[in-house]
Amino acid sequence: PFRVEIDQQDQIISFVLSGTLNAADMLTVLDAGFVAATPGLRYAFLSDHRALEEPATSAQVSMVLQKVSELRGVYEKSRWAIVVSSPASYGMMRLLKVHAEKIGLEVEIFRDITEANTWVRQPNSMSP
Repeated sequence: PFRVEIDQQDQIISFVLSGTLNAADMLTVLDAGFVAATPGLRYAFLSDHRALEEPATSAQVSMVLQKVSELRGVYEKSRWAIVVSSPASYGMMRLLKVHAEKIGLEVEIFRDITEANTWVRQPNSMSP
């Protein structure tokens, strides 16, 4: 239900999600991003949720935020572009965005993959 791709040159880790993800799948995706990252480098993240069949629940969003907080060395002070297709997914990712800022992650939600790609490659306003 997911694929993780890494662009070492541009330091972007992409998550492509499809079908239905349960909580364990979501945590596995975040772990895969952590493992793919080269220690000491700062990455941006692009997450494509357009092929998901159901939006995340608020409990799943909370678990994702907890996991991101635990993996701070990779995710902290990073940009994360999330591409969605449904209004329900957009709403849940807005919830994630609000809480992610509290743990040092700059999140923006998009409906267009090209716009997300452009945004994620811009300088991060949370960078030191």
